Amino acid sequence: MKITKVEAIPFRIPYGKMLSWATGAADAAEHVLVSVHTDEGIVGMAESIPRPTIYGESQVSVCYAIEKWFAPILEGSNPFDLNRIHREMSQYYGNHTAKAAIDMALFDIQAKSAGQPLYRFLGGEMAESGIPVTWMVHLDELGKMIQQVQEKYEQGYRSFKLKGGIDAAKDIQLVQAIRKELGEEPLIYIDANQGYSPSTAAFVVKQCLEYGVNIIEEPIRKELYAARRDFKLRYLNGCSEVQVLGDDSVYSSFDVMRELEERSIDMISLKAARTGVTESRKIVVLAEQFGAGVLIGTQGDSAIGTMLSAHIAMGLGVLQYPAEQSFFTILPDDLLVKPPVIKEGRLFIPSLPGSGIELNKEAFARYRQDQ
Repeated sequence: MKITKVEAIPFRIPYGKMLSWATGAADAAEHVLVSVHTDEGIVGMAESIPRPTIYGESQVSVCYAIEKWFAPILEGSNPFDLNRIHREMSQYYGNHTAKAAIDMALFDIQAKSAGQPLYRFLGGEMAESGIPVTWMVHLDELGKMIQQVQEKYEQGYRSFKLKGGIDAAKDIQLVQAIRKELGEEPLIYIDANQGYSPSTAAFVVKQCLEYGVNIIEEPIRKELYAARRDFKLRYLNGCSEVQVLGDDSVYSSFDVMRELEERSIDMISLKAARTGVTESRKIVVLAEQFGAGVLIGTQGDSAIGTMLSAHIAMGLGVLQYPAEQSFFTILPDDLLVKPPVIKEGRLFIPSLPGSGIELNKEAFARYRQDQ
């Protein structure tokens, strides 16, 4: 089997409103569909989700990197020749989401050629009862954020990620209000997106511990290595209850190793959009060695990315925590013929060969930007 063509197709789907977090905002999904074609008619697909303010990648740069740098490496290659392909792609620094999308598309081809769903090809099992998912609450007026949590709780969600990091008092109020309304059942954690100072982060954590919130995501700027390393020891008096969740600081397995060795994080947000299958496997092994928790994070995945993330979660056994894979439900169209479905706060995907991604061509055509 040989790779005959690699496509990078930009598409843009409006959210219908501005979504905000501590370090940025967006009003649309500006992603790239990556398609890898073979001479046997098998096509592997994946979604590249660039984040200019985080990784330095843009929709334009992803398309350029794939078309000018990576496609020449892939074309004529066997899709099972992963080691050489990654070795040659690694000469180009960064480009995390472009490389991850190529990696996932190659695994999609491999699983399809074996006639197996991707999760099974990776050695995992179908989560028959569905994957519990988290609802992410973006920054807004306090009342609107509380109302959104209440509505999603009634729909069956039992895990909520609260965007914060700008107004510490508001973040604490939000936690207090949710506990008052919904009790102790739901899992609640705060994503500060590096927005707090060390002392402010400690204040928020101490206040929220009283309400059963012990996970905080990226409370401090990733460049403040000493403060991050000493956060729990200096500012929290060594409190072992607090779990610091790494995200913006752990783009790769190398980053994960550094942060775990420094003891600056306790958990890892695994995002298939930036680590694909190959890097994700390395990260899961590192987490096991250090006894760190792993959850499947979100990068604003459409249904395409959600399918791949679900397969990787099941394939690698990353099911300890609810997955942050409900974002696709805010998008106006189903991009897939057989899309993922969320029922009672649980994600279900069809069990088809490969990733199960089959484009709804009519819907996708409305959003692609290359025609």
